[in-house]
Amino acid sequence: MQPEDVDALDLPLGTGLLWTGDDVGDDEKEAEGAAGAAEGGILWNALEDVMGALYGLARPLLIHCNDIDALCALVETVREELDRRRHAARTSSGAGGPTQRLLAGEAGPLAWVLRRCAADAQERLSLVGRQHLLSEVAAYLPAEGDLDYPGILERYVAGGGGGEADVFDTWYPPVGALLRLLAQLYRAVETRVFEDLADAAVTACTKSLISSRAALLQRGGDAGDAELFLVRHLLVLREQLSPFSIRLLRVERSLDFSSTAAALAEFMRDGGLLSRAVLRVGADNPLVNLIVEGRPRVKEDAMDGKAALERHLKEGCNNWIELALSDFLGPLKDWLTKVLALAMDAAEGGAAPRISAEGVERLRSLPLASPDRVLRVVRESLDGARKALPGRLRQLHLYILNASTQSVLFRPVQRRVTQALQDATTVVQQLEALDESETKNPKWQEVLAGIKALNNAVITADPASAPAPPAGVAGAPEAKGEAA
Repeated sequence: MQPEDVDALDLPLGTGLLWTGDDVGDDEKEAEGAAGAAEGGILWNALEDVMGALYGLARPLLIHCNDIDALCALVETVREELDRRRHAARTSSGAGGPTQRLLAGEAGPLAWVLRRCAADAQERLSLVGRQHLLSEVAAYLPAEGDLDYPGILERYVAGGGGGEADVFDTWYPPVGALLRLLAQLYRAVETRVFEDLADAAVTACTKSLISSRAALLQRGGDAGDAELFLVRHLLVLREQLSPFSIRLLRVERSLDFSSTAAALAEFMRDGGLLSRAVLRVGADNPLVNLIVEGRPRVKEDAMDGKAALERHLKEGCNNWIELALSDFLGPLKDWLTKVLALAMDAAEGGAAPRISAEGVERLRSLPLASPDRVLRVVRESLDGARKALPGRLRQLHLYILNASTQSVLFRPVQRRVTQALQDATTVVQQLEALDESETKNPKWQEVLAGIKALNNAVITADPASAPAPPAGVAGAPEAKGEAA
């Protein structure tokens, strides 16, 4: 069997490498002595030769193994064996002969081979883990059906949901591949190596999710599905990474050649190599200045993977909030933007702009401020909000399983709708007050009633009133802040 043909590791650790010497014959026990079993002794040297040959056979298998589970199992087995030997050495108090202590102790050729095998397996795990990360996360190309959202979630809910195991099937494949890889490597490699791999993995997965969101937007479906697709999976990443207690910090180093370009330009202005100044001996030699000042500088940028994840999570939440506002306010949002631009005067002393009587007076003669126009806008907005509310609430419930996270995401929508309608009410009341006719136009009261109905429809909406997700399904963690 050639080393390059090995795809999995199957070393007889239980019968070969982990032999403790319990079956040493009576004749050998009688002949053993401290001198032979000590370092440099006959038995030590003989065992060292045997272990060296055994390690020479095992190492090619290790460095060509691509099975992450087998490599992790080897590291765990060796670690347990070394811990057992260490514990036995502390509790035995010198019990057993020199030969047995040589074979079963934490020092000696056999323990050395175990440590070397574990180190080789960890090094191989780092390489195979990065290759797996590249193929399954960073360079992943979605297959047909991988981006069938919300269809994947709707089928899951329609099937009743089989619990936490089945909810994994609703995740985008790179997310599941990333979390499985990190779970395998967590205790198998050193903390520093794991944090480096985890940071690269989270960064690559976040980029993959952003690209997939763009692909969903290009399909022409509901933009809310694309934004909540991103929010859902970033919440999953944040929740599943929290038990690892790791820092996703790294420093990216690059060369800055701006000083080199400036020094070279200065050198050429001085005549370059044809200048007589290059023959001078001293600090004013342009060639010396080029060498000293033209060295590229090392630029260091601190990168925080968790901060980047939170930034994209907030962006996705805010995008969905803007979509919901457009649905619930409808044409009233555009009308209010135009009206406030004319009705608000800048306050003195850096205070926030406010609706002024003079600004409303400017509006009175414009068609957009007529009671018929305003009433039509409010009615269209109210009808649109009543139609859009059930769909948005169901969409939120479909993607975000945690009730508190749903509330945190929907609360800014309610707050901003209320603020917009308060501004609209102020403008309408002042327009009504400027009506100089003996009988006030009754349509102004209809406008105010419509604004109040629109506000009540949004404020009383509760994401928890949508159909609850199947019981036993783990939800996303509670979001923080106004937009997760």
